[in-house]
Amino acid sequence: MSEKFEGNLPPQEQKGEIPQELLDLCKGNQETAQKVLAVRSKYDNEWWNSNDPMEVAMGQLNEPTLIMDFGKFHEAIEKALGRPVYTHEFGINADGLKEELAEKKSEK
Repeated sequence: MSEKFEGNLPPQEQKGEIPQELLDLCKGNQETAQKVLAVRSKYDNEWWNSNDPMEVAMGQLNEPTLIMDFGKFHEAIEKALGRPVYTHEFGINADGLKEELAEKKSEK
């Protein structure tokens, strides 16, 4: 069953076609890719494709569904914070990471 997506997605994605990069990200699982498309469709900009580490880190930290490659997200948050971020911090200190990012952003 294919869903039609609304929002600011490219035309092929609005028709429910799943781009190859998303299928690759979801390891070929079309159901997961459809869910990621649905979540992505609620955004006006594609922050997950940004070259700005702060934008990527803030976007994904504030989105409960992982909608991008975790490695890219992890790299972005480390660059944005200027320090190593250990994977366990995402689970036990997400709010602390959000606060730390907000502080770094206000310093700019």
